[in-house]
Amino acid sequence: MHETSPTSDDLEKNHRRLPWLALGGIALVLLVPLIWLVGFYDIPKPDDSRMIPQWSERDPTTNPLIVFCDEIQRSAAKKYSDLPRDMTARLDAGDVQPAREFLAKQSDTLAAFDKIRHTDSTTWLWPDGEAMTSPHYAADYLSTCNVVVKVVLLKAKLLAREGKEDEAMRLCLDVAKLGAGMQRAEGCPVHLMVANGIQAMGENHCITLATSQTFTRSQILQTLRELSTMEGPRREDLSFAMQADYQMFLHYLELFEQAKGTSGITGAPKRMPKFLLKRHRTINMRLDRDLPIREGLDRGWREGLKAGLLADAAFEELAAKRRSIGFFLDSNFVGKICIVLCSTPMRATFRSNMNACAAQEQRRVLLALRLYEMDQGGLPASLEALVPTYLPEMPEDIYSGKPMLWNANDKVVYSTGENGIDDGGRINEAQPRKGLDVGRAYPWANAPLTSPAHE
Repeated sequence: MHETSPTSDDLEKNHRRLPWLALGGIALVLLVPLIWLVGFYDIPKPDDSRMIPQWSERDPTTNPLIVFCDEIQRSAAKKYSDLPRDMTARLDAGDVQPAREFLAKQSDTLAAFDKIRHTDSTTWLWPDGEAMTSPHYAADYLSTCNVVVKVVLLKAKLLAREGKEDEAMRLCLDVAKLGAGMQRAEGCPVHLMVANGIQAMGENHCITLATSQTFTRSQILQTLRELSTMEGPRREDLSFAMQADYQMFLHYLELFEQAKGTSGITGAPKRMPKFLLKRHRTINMRLDRDLPIREGLDRGWREGLKAGLLADAAFEELAAKRRSIGFFLDSNFVGKICIVLCSTPMRATFRSNMNACAAQEQRRVLLALRLYEMDQGGLPASLEALVPTYLPEMPEDIYSGKPMLWNANDKVVYSTGENGIDDGGRINEAQPRKGLDVGRAYPWANAPLTSPAHE
């Protein structure tokens, strides 16, 4: 056989291929790191020191709130759900005896409440501290706290029925103080929400008791004084809860990276390419949201709300693009999905806390209005008439920073609410999220203007 010698045409073709082969090799060399940069490169770890909560040391055997949460879990408080709904709502005359029988079986529940209400609330701390930021953490004691409060308020209703109004009011005030103390006890957003609700339940029952026709001027004055000493939700407590929520977010990312709990806890699809998650870029996105809100909170409620609404607008825009092709062209689309699934919108959080602040102020105004009416024989045209005899200063609308509003014709004290628009006192007390004003109607429509003879 004879070997075929390359012809001049073959040599020329090979010579022409050489530049293209060289360019292809260079492109391949450049493409590999480019793919790595786009697909796998992450930024350095961002500074999140401002989002790390400083947890206080807690002794589970001596801290009053931790002991309380432990004791009520072993009590019979949950039997409250067995009571008829009508009985828990109104406690009519026919419900008195069943209520007595029920409360007779709640000695452990009432003893736990009695014990904690005589402790220093500034020392209270929620159970478990940092452990509560784990996605697997079960805070069953929170629902039990709510039930215990309802048991105590049922006792207050029974005492009022028996003519023991001072004792009933004392219990309602102590329920409000329990909620106020819980707000300072270092918790997550859900702890703060439960605490706000407990304080509101206690204060609302104070107002209900005060509308009794047998309630005297001196009793209303004393109730106003005690409510005036209580703080509502504080910015620093919400700020701490945001830090705790950020720690929960970090735990969610860890679970996602480990492919644990992705369908249940994080809500992420099981087939999502977890290796494409840019952890630090994702954390940086969350910090870009949270840090401006905390900085706003440092300056005031309205500044925090403004930052929160801006963050929510960006969040909603991100969520709306989630099903678009462009969303998945981002090299960190996996991180964006984690942000959407594992971050709580701030609008509802601010609304809950600021509405609670507004409602607390309004309850004090209602009591002051009642005192004015009992003294003057009618309600004032303006809240300015309450200062300084009944209130030390004009009550402030937390949303506008201006004086609280009063519709004398409809007898409604109100705040403009989140949108800052004065709707003339149009409110929906049952659903204060309807975009109307946030307020309360004056509840003494048919009560006598003079104090009972026994005052």
